[in-house]
Amino acid sequence: MKKSFLILSILLISISSLFSYDLGWTSQEKYVFTGLTYDGSNQSGELYYDIFTGDFPFIIDIHPGTLSIMTGLPLHRPTPFFLGLGTDMQVGFFNDYSEVALIQSGSMGFEIDLFGDLSIDKFITIGSRFYNLSHGFRFYEDSMRLQNSLSYSMKDVSVHGETVYGIEEGELLDWSVTLDYRIKETWSLRCSLEDDMRISLAFGLSHYDPPVDKAADLDWDYVGAHRGSMLHAPENTAPAFSYALGRDEISFIETDMNITADGEYVAVHDLNFLRYAGRLESIKDLTLEEIKEIDMGSFYNREYAGEPVLTLEEVADEVKDFSDRGGVMLEVKLIGEGPEAMERFLSRVRAEFSDSTPLSYMTLYYDKADLLKEMVNENESWGLCYLNAPELLPFMLYTGFIYPLFEAELTRVVELYEPDYIMLTTDYHEYYDRAVVLSEKLGVDILFWDFKDTIFGISHDGADHPGYFKKVSESD
Repeated sequence: MKKSFLILSILLISISSLFSYDLGWTSQEKYVFTGLTYDGSNQSGELYYDIFTGDFPFIIDIHPGTLSIMTGLPLHRPTPFFLGLGTDMQVGFFNDYSEVALIQSGSMGFEIDLFGDLSIDKFITIGSRFYNLSHGFRFYEDSMRLQNSLSYSMKDVSVHGETVYGIEEGELLDWSVTLDYRIKETWSLRCSLEDDMRISLAFGLSHYDPPVDKAADLDWDYVGAHRGSMLHAPENTAPAFSYALGRDEISFIETDMNITADGEYVAVHDLNFLRYAGRLESIKDLTLEEIKEIDMGSFYNREYAGEPVLTLEEVADEVKDFSDRGGVMLEVKLIGEGPEAMERFLSRVRAEFSDSTPLSYMTLYYDKADLLKEMVNENESWGLCYLNAPELLPFMLYTGFIYPLFEAELTRVVELYEPDYIMLTTDYHEYYDRAVVLSEKLGVDILFWDFKDTIFGISHDGADHPGYFKKVSESD
């Protein structure tokens, strides 16, 4: 029976991998707690600590007996897998995009007792999600244990229950219940009770990320289409732009620009074709003729097999009838080095798009930000994509754990580069209220960019850019 169960579990994970969604940046909960645990049986106390950062590219999980680091890449199709190191050596996938997912996550690997006799216990894990309710189980092959967990999370309260059942013993071996209560957005209190009547009281930082689908419920000023469409068609292809143009709420379309070996500009996000076609060649090392032969549709769905890479000119043609609704945002990636390369790129863009099409340029490269600051004309706008400051850990930025440092860093960036808008690479939409205030304070628009079809934006009242971002109400 043991082998049959293991084979069935592996099969379930293999099948679910094919139908799972994309890997999100954050998981549902993040926390840093410290406190005391009281053991009533021997009337003793000990230090309590529990840390879970919940953010890729590195998820850190630390509590007594556990020290794990999971890493993964937020790529899209084929489903990316994460790798875990530490006390849990595992490989698996995680889907943070769907509010309902029968199989939200899956992994297999082994648990090693790093702090004891170095014993190894192989396991397989499957998790599911139904809105705010999450469930998971882990089966340990060697010890024949079944660990079940059930969590319910809201903005202010989270409840987590866990049981460990011994299959060979035929009895419940362990259980625990944990309650987190959030106060003042991120500060939280925790109370935990275990089956041996050990009680833990802790204080720390905690944050709940609602599913990113709920972002559309907020009052945004601008709504943009990310890479045309990422989840409904192959990104940056003609079907993706066609889908975006059919969305009435869209007020601008975003795409990516890279340069080929023969000096042509193409709409491709990645710097190589590994994700799209399994090829390691870089865009800058291939000619346009060679790139045009690459299938950009099959990686998404065979229905789109043969979709070609679009050139700058072809993108302009795809969106030529969009100027009455909004503009085009071009992410400036690798287009060459220096002022001459930037000037050549801007000249080509202006020549291909009609004068009535509002244009904006966005970059995450600071050297290109310096050039755009000087070269963008009065009829255009530009923005800086802010990933995170080197001095801020990713989980601190995305969870809002350290608001003062984050806002101080954004203030410094705006003063230094003077962009029309800041693009935040985060799905932490509960930062919305603070972003509205910050937008007015800094005098820039703030946009939220996650790995979905939509970019959401907030405009400050004094915005004087040339109508690039049409407000949602103006697009209706």
